[in-house]
Amino acid sequence: MPETHSFSSDMATQFICSTWEDAVENKGLAFDAIIIGSGMAGAYTAEKIYRRGNTRVLVLEAGPFFLPDHIQNLPNLGIKIPPPIAVPTMDKDPGLREHVWGMPWRSKTAFTGQAYNIGGKSIFWSGWAPRLTDEDLKNWPDEIVNYLYDSGKSIAAGYEAIEKEIGAYDTTDFYTSALQKEFKKKLDAIFKNRVPTMDKVEDAPIAVQGKLGNSNLFGFQKFTSLRLLIEALRQEAHALPEHRRLFLVPRAHVLKLNTANGIVSSIEVSYCGQLKIIPVAPTCNVVMALGTIENTRLALDSFPTSLMGKNLMTQMRSNTIVRIKRSALLPKLPWKLDTAAFLVRGSTTQARYHLQIVVVALEKNNSDAVLYKMIPDVTLNDHTLSLENPDWIVLYVTGVGEMQGNKKAEYINLKDSWMNMSSDQVDEFGMKRSWINLATSAEDDTLWDIMDVAALELVKKIADNNPENIQYYYKKDYQNEAWYADSPPPSTRDNSLVRDFLSAPNTEGGTLWLGKDAKVSVTDMNAKFHHIANAYVVGPAVFPTMGSASPTLTSLALARKTALHIAKNIPFKCEPDFKLIYEGTLSDWRMVGAGKWNTLDNLLETEGGPGILWYGKEQYGDFILRLDWKANLLTDDSGIYLRMPHLDSFDTAWQAKADTGWEVQIDERGFDSALNTERNKDKLTGAVYNVSPVMKNRVSRPLGEWNSFEITAKGFELTVMLNGVLINKISHNSGRMLQGYVGLQNHHLGSKVQFANIRIKKI
Repeated sequence: MPETHSFSSDMATQFICSTWEDAVENKGLAFDAIIIGSGMAGAYTAEKIYRRGNTRVLVLEAGPFFLPDHIQNLPNLGIKIPPPIAVPTMDKDPGLREHVWGMPWRSKTAFTGQAYNIGGKSIFWSGWAPRLTDEDLKNWPDEIVNYLYDSGKSIAAGYEAIEKEIGAYDTTDFYTSALQKEFKKKLDAIFKNRVPTMDKVEDAPIAVQGKLGNSNLFGFQKFTSLRLLIEALRQEAHALPEHRRLFLVPRAHVLKLNTANGIVSSIEVSYCGQLKIIPVAPTCNVVMALGTIENTRLALDSFPTSLMGKNLMTQMRSNTIVRIKRSALLPKLPWKLDTAAFLVRGSTTQARYHLQIVVVALEKNNSDAVLYKMIPDVTLNDHTLSLENPDWIVLYVTGVGEMQGNKKAEYINLKDSWMNMSSDQVDEFGMKRSWINLATSAEDDTLWDIMDVAALELVKKIADNNPENIQYYYKKDYQNEAWYADSPPPSTRDNSLVRDFLSAPNTEGGTLWLGKDAKVSVTDMNAKFHHIANAYVVGPAVFPTMGSASPTLTSLALARKTALHIAKNIPFKCEPDFKLIYEGTLSDWRMVGAGKWNTLDNLLETEGGPGILWYGKEQYGDFILRLDWKANLLTDDSGIYLRMPHLDSFDTAWQAKADTGWEVQIDERGFDSALNTERNKDKLTGAVYNVSPVMKNRVSRPLGEWNSFEITAKGFELTVMLNGVLINKISHNSGRMLQGYVGLQNHHLGSKVQFANIRIKKI
């Protein structure tokens, strides 16, 4: 039961978080993976390793439980992202701001800092998720480029898989109104003529899931990977600690990774103020997921190399805010609250930028609460609410330019961007803080100028180059003239009127960049440190170059690659006295009937049918059979055959012979072809086909997730456990065989059911 306070029932925390004692000291199996940090990449990586099945995962988070979802999926709680501040010395540190934001490093550059909470910055992010282009990736390894663009068309790789998962694939699924359509026509007309340095206009790739009735009213839909992690944790919540496969421990601040012979051997952690040590087996994978700067600090303090901390990059951001008269821009639009969004890509011969355009049309009797749900970028919301005027349409043009990194940066050169360990600044745990030096090059400054000019020229074209139709926001109000006259060159204008602090986008990356050659890169193709056998890093720190796109989409794609690599190489740990009967080869298996079986690493997948794949090496009488299975479509159908006779491949009566044994059904529909009905208990997953219906409905996990069967046969008694729940039990003499072979069913063409971890124990 959740803990109850005088003002709340602490259900969320109780079912999501674990204490150190429950997670680390439960005497269960050793961990296969330890994830340090529960932000966007960390939560995603942990969930993906857990979902592969047969893995035990621990997530350590320095902060507390704060919110269960993205702040825009919740009521307007007044939670804000604090502004950037410079903290060059310990006496300038303001401590926690806005409840969870701290500044763990030191720099003369102003930073927003780190979000110390479960979910990290993923519950605050703006949602923009564009791809890196071919030009952005031209200095990346071919293996990574092919993976991102999924040249093999694998369902487990590529940008497309992540976009569909986070809601950015259908770019206009929540922008369906007249404003979106009419404004797109306006931009297309402008782009028919060559616009200097601007390449093309696209619909906005924002990670919002769902199509709803009112245009882009997206409550409860903005993506954060915390939601994935919570759902996975909830599935494990009722299991005994020693049997659980996924834990999240808050207030567990990792101090250092200790190594021996090129392997992480233990982790030092401050848990609620107490020093704790986690022994790490050589087979355990340690994944750092703390954000670029803290990932790099931890690596530098634990197992440094001469390259770490170089190639530091961020992105250059400017905010061009204008308003255009509704009567001049889109006079025929109805008076309604509405928003639209677009992405404009631009480039020079050396570098790239893009413009994120958000258009807001207000109605005469506006509701702030509704508007909060309609602005896709949370950073724009407060400003929009303060400037409501229904006679104008407001345009936010956020320019984001890529910054060039220097993989040969010198730590003493203040004109380079880099980070290293401070000699005199320590944190509250006595550990060294990192020192950050951010500086733009002459090429960076040129791109920034070009991007700002492009944004201003675009909004003028949108206003039909009529000064009476447009006003510019700066100096805390709208002005009739832009922030610089047409005559002086761009370099002489007051850039601070539109430009953010260099660190404001919170998009640092590059300091632990990946590559094939350990001499010129820090991590390998799977983001594993070249010189540490069991340590990985996820997030933008592994980017060789930054590009101008928000790094989240690419970061998640690479995190998926790392997670699947780790999960694939985790050996299955068979319980005592159990025997694995499938280990990646079908040499001991026989096939009868139509169809075939795909072998995917240590997985088996049905294709076609009908037919049965059966284990021909040994017959079983009394036994316990355990296996994991996954259906992806509601129409997927299969089953597990028990105590079958020998089936000859040329025997046309194989089905009748197989039916002299037992079949435990896998059919999420529970379809009865004779009656043409669904949800029939004697046909549902867990039923003993034509013998015994299921005792409980809906024990299976959602489609696409792994389920576990435990089937015990003893004499005429047969029990079926599904995901730890007793779902079937029979005990009668049916005249069926008491000994025979076990097999897996191919049911029909188009059905694809996967099986893994098939093991059996004689009793």
